[in-house]
Amino acid sequence: MTSYILWLDSEHAKIYPLVKNDGSAQEVSTRGHKPSHIPNGQDRKLFFHQVAEDLKTASEIYILGGKVLTHEFKHHCENHNHKQVVKAIVGIDTIDGHAKEGDVIGKGHEFYKKLHQFTKLPV
Repeated sequence: MTSYILWLDSEHAKIYPLVKNDGSAQEVSTRGHKPSHIPNGQDRKLFFHQVAEDLKTASEIYILGGKVLTHEFKHHCENHNHKQVVKAIVGIDTIDGHAKEGDVIGKGHEFYKKLHQFTKLPV
């Protein structure tokens, strides 16, 4: 099972795989996004597509970020043939845009601990 924390803000997407044996997470990839003046939000669509491609093998994805951006990403995945990513999304929460990496990983770990409190995960 591959569980990830996805942290989205207006300029970056950071993807952290959860490491089951000690509950830690390590950064696996960062995608940059510079909003431009391309009409119809095509730059954001490309950004979301790239992030979805990075997560296409995930079994669980917990998304953190601004309320609008996180839901825009989910909506993009639902409408642009990223069905596997949509199936893998197990939670979406907002977090302050100035949150530190440790806060993001801590919140993600706490979420997964609650999600799996009644299931035994392989060590």
